[in-house]
Amino acid sequence: MHITSYQINKNQMKQSILAIAFVAVMAASCKDKDKGTSTPTSTLTVGQQAMIGKDWMIQSVIADTVDVTPFLEDCIKDNAIHHFTDASMGYTDEGATKCDALDSQRMVQNWKLINNESRLIIIQSGERDTFEILNVNTAELKYKIDDTVITLKRR
Repeated sequence: MHITSYQINKNQMKQSILAIAFVAVMAASCKDKDKGTSTPTSTLTVGQQAMIGKDWMIQSVIADTVDVTPFLEDCIKDNAIHHFTDASMGYTDEGATKCDALDSQRMVQNWKLINNESRLIIIQSGERDTFEILNVNTAELKYKIDDTVITLKRR
């Protein structure tokens, strides 16, 4: 039996074509598999995920162990104290009623969580406040500044 170089090249060509076809099929199946099963990875922390995308309204304000919530004006109670739009930006919204007609409807806030999400820094209109976070989940944000504990609820 005599094998010509043409037959060897023909066999090598078949093997090459099969190998290329195999690689192409595998690549296509991996691509389809990725489309169906891959989930985007979030760079947001658990605290950020609980806080972002919601209007946070006053539920209660306790100042020096005294509940001052009943004494708050309606024009404050209807405000979105925070609306965190992403991992560093947000706004406050005056709500349906303003205490002062000249107040802006919305004011930009910068924010970040620090110290293993135990503190919240809010920067608004050049003022920087640091709050101690007492509780945060998708329904409640409770924090303390000085001797005042503020509980916000999600709207």
